[in-house]
Order: sequence, then structure tokens, then C-alpha cells
Amino acid sequence: MPATTLPVALPNKSLKASPSIPPPPGCTLPPPPPRGAAGCKLPPAAPPPRTPFGGGGPAKSHQTGTIEHHWNDLPTSFLPTSRSTSPLPPRTGESGDTAQVLAEHFDALVARLFAADTPGALQEREKKAALERVRRTAVTDAQKRELAEVLDAVLEGREKPEWGREQVVRFITRNPGVAGWAIGIRRGVEGVKL
Repeated sequence: MPATTLPVALPNKSLKASPSIPPPPGCTLPPPPPRGAAGCKLPPAAPPPRTPFGGGGPAKSHQTGTIEHHWNDLPTSFLPTSRSTSPLPPRTGESGDTAQVLAEHFDALVARLFAADTPGALQEREKKAALERVRRTAVTDAQKRELAEVLDAVLEGREKPEWGREQVVRFITRNPGVAGWAIGIRRGVEGVKL
């Protein structure tokens, strides 16, 4: 295969550099930049000194001044609540006797659900841990009523454990902050042997 060469364009010496176009009348051009002794440009000026991050108080905005609060910051009055307890306040519409009976009924059903002699899929230590977690938590009257109906139906055999599991999962999704203790009830309900 023969080597090929590409033609190279040589500059045409007959063309001369075009003269610069003069400015229009009445318009003056700025003076050329200063040159050093050897005809080269001077080095650029040094940038202003940098300050370290967080050096001197609140940040300054180029638009509005001092930034007091960032758009994504929580309000200063907001105190996050514990995720292990229910955020719902206790209902005040219940009379003292009704609330007491409901609390006793709920406690009895939970104790029966996690009793050592109740057949189920949970180990003994898991039952004890779930029972203690429910007893330590401040469960509202409305929550006790709803779960007592589910526990009563499953433990008495009127409903299947699968139904009870679905009801407890719905309860958890409707009530934020209850998952820490209600998951133990869900595991107890789904492990009930009929």
C-alpha cells in the first residue's frame, strides 16, 4: 500500500495584513493596557483574602442581607416528639368508669394474647418483651377500644388471625407513632393458633 501525502496549504504572501478600521468620528478608544518593561502584560491583581467558613456570625445574602432562618429549617418552637409513644392525646369524652373498664378489658386481652400457656408462634421471651412494651406505653382510650375489638374477635375464634393481622396493620398505618408497641400485638395476633 503506497504512502499517501496530504497537500498542505501554504500562506499566500501576496496577501497583506488588513489595516485596522478607524473608529467613527466623535468616538474615542480607551488607551491600551499597560505593558511591562519587556513588552508583556502585568500579572493580575491578587484576589481578596478568604475568610474561613463560619468565621464571623450569620451568613450574608447577596440579595436581602442577613439570613435569619433557612427555608428548610424547622421552626424554633418545634420540639420533636418521641417516636416510641402515641402522639394522640387521651380522649376526655369517656367517663371515669367507662375508661377504667375499657382499660381493664384491654389489659386482660393483651395479657391473654401473650400468656405463656397460649399456643402461638412467638417464643416466651418475645411474648414477655411485647407485653412489657404495651404496658409501658400510654395507649389512648380510642386505641384501646379499637384493638380490644380486634383482639376479642381473634381470641374468641370469631375471626381468623389473618383478619386480625390486617386490622392491626391498618391501625398502625392510621396512627403514627404506635408502631413501636403495636407491632408486638400484630405478631401476637398472627401467631394465634385456633
